[in-house]
Amino acid sequence: LPVADAEELATVFAFQRGTHILHDTIQYLMERHEFENQWLAVLGRSSVPATVVWGMQDGVAVPDVADYVWSNYLENRTSAPAMYHRVADANHYIQTDHPQVVAELVNKIPWGPQL
Repeated sequence: LPVADAEELATVFAFQRGTHILHDTIQYLMERHEFENQWLAVLGRSSVPATVVWGMQDGVAVPDVADYVWSNYLENRTSAPAMYHRVADANHYIQTDHPQVVAELVNKIPWGPQL
């Protein structure tokens, strides 16, 4: 990890004293391990419209994760509409990498708010 990237990541963790809640992040990972299949099954039959926006340069949650969720739980669901957008040069923090792209996508969602 280049020094500049590590320093930027440190600012993310430090935001609003985030380093004081890292234990909660670890707890989330344990809960995700335990409940992931259940959560995905609920997502697959949910009546709530869903939009997945994923950075193709995400090294934390690699694009295969989004492809898997899309292919297995959202692409063909009949309970509610779903959309999938890949952003080629975005990373894990797509909303800070490319806020304009995210805003444009939100505005294009037929069932979403118009900003």
